Amino acid sequence: MRKEKHDIIQVLDPDEVTGLTDAQKKHYLSLGYQPCKLASGRIKWLNMGQQAAMLTKKRHGYSIIPKAKTRDSSTRRRRSVEISPFREFVRRNWIIILLALIIIALLCVVKYWNLIM
Repeated sequence: MRKEKHDIIQVLDPDEVTGLTDAQKKHYLSLGYQPCKLASGRIKWLNMGQQAAMLTKKRHGYSIIPKAKTRDSSTRRRRSVEISPFREFVRRNWIIILLALIIIALLCVVKYWNLIM
C-alpha cells in the first residue's frame, strides 16, 4: 500500500464517472467501492475504510530538523544480520546438547569412579 495519500474533495455518484463501462461500475459497487474525487482532480474508487483513513490523515509539513532514529529501527537492523550456521544450530538445539553433555559426564564418573575415590 502506498504511503502517500491524497485529500478527498467529494464522493461522487457512480453515474457521473466517465471512462468506465457499466459492468465495471457495477463490479466496483458490488465490492463496496465508491468513486471519490481527489484534490489532484483524479477519480479513485475507495471503500469506506480507505475513505476514513484519507479523511482523518493529518498533513505534516517538512521540518528543518531531521527526526532522530528510534531504537526499534536499529534493533531491527541488527536482527537482520545473518547468524553463522553453527550458532544457529546451537541456539536451536541447546537442550539436546546440554542433556548429551550431562549424560557423557555421568558415564565418565561411573566408569572411572575407582580412580576418583
